[in-house]
Amino acid sequence: MYMKFNLWKYCLSFLTLFISLVSVGQNNEVQNYTELIQSAECVVEGKIVASESYWDRQHRNIYTSYSIEVGNILKGSAEEQITVTVKGGKVDQTWQLVVPSVELQVGEAGVFLVNKETEDINSLRSGCNYTLTYGDKSVFLFSDNHSTPERIEQNTDSFFKIVETVSGKLLHHTFVPDNLKSAEATQVVDSIYPRVLTAGTDDIISIAGSGFGNEQNSSKVWFKLSDRPEYIFSNDVFKYITWTDTLIQLYVPYKAASGTIAVEVNNKKMYSSQSITIRYACTNDARTNDPVYMINANGLGGYSWRMNSNLSTYSQAKDIVTQSVNDWICATSVPWRIGGDVKSVEGKDGESTISFGPVTNSIDVMGLASLFMSNHPVDGNDVWILEEVDITLSDANDWCFTGDCSGSDKYDFKTVVMHQLAHALLIDHVNTPGDLMYYSLGKGEIRDLGLDNIECAEYNLNKSAELNHPDYMTINPYQFEPPVVNRNEDTLSTSYVFNSYQWYDTDGLIPGATESVYVATKTGEYYLEGINEFGCAQVSEAVEVFITNNHSTTGEVLLYPNPMKEELHIEYATPFTEAIFFNTLGQKILRVQLDPENTKTTFHLGNLPAGVYSVWLISNEEKVRRKFVVY
Repeated sequence: MYMKFNLWKYCLSFLTLFISLVSVGQNNEVQNYTELIQSAECVVEGKIVASESYWDRQHRNIYTSYSIEVGNILKGSAEEQITVTVKGGKVDQTWQLVVPSVELQVGEAGVFLVNKETEDINSLRSGCNYTLTYGDKSVFLFSDNHSTPERIEQNTDSFFKIVETVSGKLLHHTFVPDNLKSAEATQVVDSIYPRVLTAGTDDIISIAGSGFGNEQNSSKVWFKLSDRPEYIFSNDVFKYITWTDTLIQLYVPYKAASGTIAVEVNNKKMYSSQSITIRYACTNDARTNDPVYMINANGLGGYSWRMNSNLSTYSQAKDIVTQSVNDWICATSVPWRIGGDVKSVEGKDGESTISFGPVTNSIDVMGLASLFMSNHPVDGNDVWILEEVDITLSDANDWCFTGDCSGSDKYDFKTVVMHQLAHALLIDHVNTPGDLMYYSLGKGEIRDLGLDNIECAEYNLNKSAELNHPDYMTINPYQFEPPVVNRNEDTLSTSYVFNSYQWYDTDGLIPGATESVYVATKTGEYYLEGINEFGCAQVSEAVEVFITNNHSTTGEVLLYPNPMKEELHIEYATPFTEAIFFNTLGQKILRVQLDPENTKTTFHLGNLPAGVYSVWLISNEEKVRRKFVVY
C-alpha cells in the first residue's frame, strides 16, 4: 500500500528514470563515481518503504512512486522521507515497460544521487521535485536486501567507499565484503555448460559442482545484470528444472548478461571460474516469467509507425528513420509499415509513434522506448500482449546524421534509432561491447545490425505467430519471395513485380541491365536481383545460358543500349547489307537496307511498344540473329 505523507512536514522529491542509451565516458571507476557524486546536488542513503503505480492525469503514461525513508544525508539537504518516481509500471492489466528503467522493491536500501528539478512533471504527485543525476545510473543498492523478490547485488563496495571519501561522511550501512562471504562457502562450482547461451528464451544452463544440497530450499543462482553488469541479480521466479547436490539446471532468465555466475547456499555465494556468453536477450516479465507477444495491431499484419511532425520536418532524420524501419523489415520480415505523420507523442493512444522530445534531465541520454502491453490468459497462463510502442529521441542538438559519424563528437542517429526499434521487436540489452543492443553508447560510436540481433527478432516473431487469442489478430510476418527467372533461349525474364531490377552474370553486375527482361550475350550463369518496396533485395537462383551463335564469322556484333527506349546502335565488322526486325510473334515489322561500307548503324525505334524483339543481320556470306528489349 502506498504511504501518504504530510506535505507540510515532508517535501516530496520526484525522481524520474527513463530507458536510455547512456554514456558516462570511458574514465576509470573512481573517476566515474567521483564525477557522479560531485554532479549531484543531493546524495542520500535510504530505504524503500512503500510503492504505488498510477496513470498520469491524461491517462497516457504510467508512473511508479517509491517512498524512500532517508536515514542519512551524505550531501546537500533532503527531508526525512522522499518519493522517487519512475516512468513505467503496472496498473490493473496494463504494463508500460520502459527499458531499462529502475524497478525497485519495498525493503531495498541503497544510495540515491539526485538534483533539484524546477519544472513541473506531469504526474499525480506534487511537491519538491528532483531528478536522478545520471538517470538509472544514480541508484546504488546495498548487497544484503534479503526481503525482496528480486535482489540486485553489487559485486564490490567501491562506490560506497568512494561516496564516503568524497562526502566526508560515513554510511550507516555495515558491509560484509563478498570475498569474505564467499570464503565461508562450502559449495563448489566446477563447470558450466553450455557456456554460449541466450536469455529469456528456452535455453537451459547446467551448473555442475558439489555442496549445492539435495533440495533447493532458499538457495539460488545469480547472474550478471545486462543493464548494469557491475550488479548481479536473482529472482524467486527463476524456472529451475533440476536441483541436486551436484547439478543445477534452469532456464536462462531475461536480463541475464555475459560473465560469471554465482550459486548461493545458506546465504553464502560461490562464484564460477568460468564465464557465460549471452548472445541476445528476449523481453518477458522478469517478475513472473510471463511471455510477451507481438500481434497484428494495424490489421495489415503487424504495426504501423507514425512519425511526429517535429521529426518528419527534418529530412535527414526522417530518411534515417525510414531506412532503419526498412532495414529491420528486410532483415527479419517484421510486418511494419510507416503511416502518415501525427502530432501525438509518447503515451498510450493506440498509435506507435517516433518523435523528438525531452527524454530525461540526465546528461547523455539520447532515446527511450515505452512498450504498452495488456495482460490476458492464454491456455491457462498469463501472457502480455504488445499493443503499442512509442519511441522518443532526444531533442538536444547532439546528433550526427551523416553516414560517417565514427570518431565525431556527436551521437550516431542511425545507431540509436536501430537500437530503439529493436526494443519494439522485444530485444533487450546485452553487455557485449560493439553489439547493437549494448546498454550504453558513446559519442562517435557506430553499431550495426548483427546476426544475433536478427536471430532474437526472428525468435520473437516465430513465437508470436503461434499466439491464438480471440481478442487479437495474430501477427503475420512478411513472406518475401525471390524472383523466378524464366529462360527462352537467350532471353531471360521474370513475372515477379519489384520496384527495380538488376541482372548479374558470372562477371558480376551487368551495367544497364535493369529491366525485368534481359537478353544474354554470352554463355554463363545469370541471376536477377529484385528490390521490393521496402528496399529489400531478393535474389533468384542462377540460370545457365548457352550462346551458340555469339559472333559472326568475321567479327562480333554489338547491340546497345539493350534494353533500349529510343535508339538502338548496332556495330559490326561484317559487311552486312540488310537488317530485318521481328516482334515477339515472329512478325516482320521493319526492313532496312544497310551500306556494306559502314560498321555502325543507328535505328530509331522509339515508336515500338515495350517487348522483346529480334533483328536479322544479313550479308552475302552469313546471317546473324540478335535480340533486344524495348521498355
